[in-house]
Amino acid sequence: GDKFSTVRDIPIFLEKHKVKVPEAKRAKITSSLRVDGKVTMGIVQDVKTQLRKSAQLKVNYSAKKRPDR
Repeated sequence: GDKFSTVRDIPIFLEKHKVKVPEAKRAKITSSLRVDGKVTMGIVQDVKTQLRKSAQLKVNYSAKKRPDR
């Protein structure tokens, strides 16, 4: 579900999730980022970097348009 966290929480969250998933399906795990239009690309890049360091390479992105556009 949706949850607010810090970038440092990503590896812990991924490990907790992966142990719940059968080993044969772990390679199919995809992270999904729903990003608010007000979020800067710097924050998104920080999250992407942490996912990469945690060997989570499958990522799906979606975003809302900025309210001023």
